[in-house]
Amino acid sequence: KVDVVDPEWKGKAIALVLAALQERGQVIADEITPLFPVPEPCHPSTWSAVFAHMSRLGMIHCVDYKYSRKKTSHQALLRVWAAGPAPDGEWMP
Repeated sequence: KVDVVDPEWKGKAIALVLAALQERGQVIADEITPLFPVPEPCHPSTWSAVFAHMSRLGMIHCVDYKYSRKKTSHQALLRVWAAGPAPDGEWMP
């Protein structure tokens, strides 16, 4: 849950995602998470909560899915994110 993370870390994580989106247009978690590790004792999946939080606020929306290339992820399906709220009538979980 993103609310249990240090607010300073959460703010920096959100800023990092937005900066990456401005630079690249679209991002996946595998591109972002190595740049800014989750603080102890939080679980690495805390990043999922950050993306979900940003999506609920309309800061980002899912535009596609890709398989993770990280061996430790065993080809997990990842969301591809773009900046801003989803266009009207469009929704991707």
